[in-house]
Amino acid sequence: MKYIALFLTLLVLIACEEKEKPETPLAREKRQLKTAVRQIEGTSEKIVFISAIMNLSYDTVYSVLLDYTLKTEGFDSDDDSVRVNANLAIEYISSKYHISKKKVSRVLFAYKYEMITKEEIGQDAIDNAEAEAAAQRSDEKDY
Repeated sequence: MKYIALFLTLLVLIACEEKEKPETPLAREKRQLKTAVRQIEGTSEKIVFISAIMNLSYDTVYSVLLDYTLKTEGFDSDDDSVRVNANLAIEYISSKYHISKKKVSRVLFAYKYEMITKEEIGQDAIDNAEAEAAAQRSDEKDY
């Protein structure tokens, strides 16, 4: 009799356990956002340096990193889909923030690998000089 009561209690407990509900798209987006923010948290100094070097605002660099993390989450680094997904993420970010794909890639590379090459530093100087010259030319046209 004791075993029957124990068996029935165990059966009731197993039957009463809540079934795990499938994750809704909104819940998945919130979870992904929390994960991405956690990954970027604590790197504000690195973001400040990158924003100064790349001549972008802190918020822009942070947003680029956040969007890239969200777009590429869940892809195995050895998988061919990473290459495709990374390219799509870079194109999306480039169009969203009106930044060239090259600059988006440089921000991501500098953040991920914590390095900027000499060529990039030289190219930044050239790009900045060209931008300033173009701005001066447009200012002169206005007068």
